[in-house]
Parts: sequence; structure tokens; C-alpha cells
Amino acid sequence: MANKIDDDGLLLDYDLKNLEMEEQYLYSMPDVSLTMLGWMMSHMMAQRAEPTLAEKAAGICLIKKKVKFIHKAPFMLLPNKVYFADFYIPSEKMVITVTGPMPGEVEDYFREQGITVANFSGDVCKLVEDIKNTLKGMAVKSR
Repeated sequence: MANKIDDDGLLLDYDLKNLEMEEQYLYSMPDVSLTMLGWMMSHMMAQRAEPTLAEKAAGICLIKKKVKFIHKAPFMLLPNKVYFADFYIPSEKMVITVTGPMPGEVEDYFREQGITVANFSGDVCKLVEDIKNTLKGMAVKSR
């Protein structure tokens, strides 16, 4: 069954293979204690354990387009406030959210940091097409 939405764990497999990139990302965060980094990593893994159907579809789309991304990337908004983006494409400084709109102050934070925000919603087929069209319009670097 080639259209099976989870493609036999493709997103989970991608997450496991990209731990080095994620560690580089996490350790590049300024002024974050090792305790906080450990907390972020454990929450990132917990959120990945049960991705929504939209997350699976978006992740598979990005994988098939050979886009390097971090799934459930944490961002330190304030000393004790962390936001987990559905997907972060470091090469493009782009956050993709598929689980609904993010709070206004979070979107403001990303804009202030020079990070592009792409919010997608709707049915899974439309979501995948919207992501493909967005990526087509950009020079997104692949693996």
C-alpha cells in the first residue's frame, strides 16, 4: 500500500537519523542551561511520539522533497517559555506549523528573529499541496 500516510514510520526514521543536526541546533542556543536543554530534548521526543496526521503528511512531504528539517524544534521565547515548532528548516530560517495557528506573540518572536512563518491547515491533501507550492517558490536547500 504505497499511499499509506505514515509510509511505514518514515518520519520517525528521519527523526532518529538526524539527531546530530538537532544536537547542533540545541547546543547553539545561547544562555540555555544543560538542565533546560535536557528538558527540551525530552519534551521534543515526547511530542514526536504521537504526531498528528497533518504532521505525518507534512513531514513525509518534506522528506520526499529532500528538505533538511527539525521536527518539533524548540525555541526559547523567554527564560522559562519554550515553543515547539512543528517543523523548522534551519537553512531557510523557516518555521512550518500544521497543527493550527500559533499564538500572536510567538509569531511576533519569529519575525523579530528573522524567521519566516508558514501556517498550513485544512485537509491533509490540501496541506501537502500547499507545502509543495511554498517550497517550489523558494530555493530550499535539500540534503
